[in-house]
Amino acid sequence: MGRTSVHALSDAIADEYRAVLQRFSRFRNSAAGFLTKLAVQENVLLIPSPSAVRAVPDDPDDDTFLACAVAAEADWIIS
Repeated sequence: MGRTSVHALSDAIADEYRAVLQRFSRFRNSAAGFLTKLAVQENVLLIPSPSAVRAVPDDPDDDTFLACAVAAEADWIIS
């Protein structure tokens, strides 16, 4: 029963990851390389500019992840 997963990644999510990694000095120099490697993985679906979604009033930053999931027709969201 070998299931595979596909991970959706948008430009906005990559920007969010970059910003978070930049907050930690030990990751500052490797953030760009990590994101480049992540984007070319076989199981990563790039969604460059998904349509905006406004669904999380308490944390609008989460709308970025929801928009990507909707565009990718995701079954699950893990953040």
